[in-house]
Amino acid sequence: MRRRGFTLVELLFVLGIILVLLSLIFAALKAAWEQSRRTVCMSNLRQVSAAYLMYCAENDSRLLPCDSQTMQAGAPQTDQGPAIPQLLPYTHDARVFHCPKDERAGMRSYSINDYLGGTFPAPNYQHAWDLKDVQNSARTFLFIEETAPIG
Repeated sequence: MRRRGFTLVELLFVLGIILVLLSLIFAALKAAWEQSRRTVCMSNLRQVSAAYLMYCAENDSRLLPCDSQTMQAGAPQTDQGPAIPQLLPYTHDARVFHCPKDERAGMRSYSINDYLGGTFPAPNYQHAWDLKDVQNSARTFLFIEETAPIG
């Protein structure tokens, strides 16, 4: 006797195998997508940091004055987008100031360390105004990524 097709059990077994393979592929794709977003974010931080150092080099090693209202993450969008206006000529693209994982459209994702040219008043707190004034530069961050407030 000749069989003309698949039995229902065989068909379900093949479909089950296909679903398992698809779930493995989608998990791998999700991990690759997340890794690419992290890479873009790290690249943005590198470009913004390089722009900051180029700004300092052109201004006799003086640090960019850090205004707490305009240099923080989540600052309102300017006519150049989320860019820090003084650094935009060095980056040529305002998108580097926004992390792709940050869901706040048009907001800056990175803040400058207030220690570097900042004005935040605190007791026993010295701000650096020149590159030579930076104490322990290996442990001093220049930019930090901030997330949107929860709630």
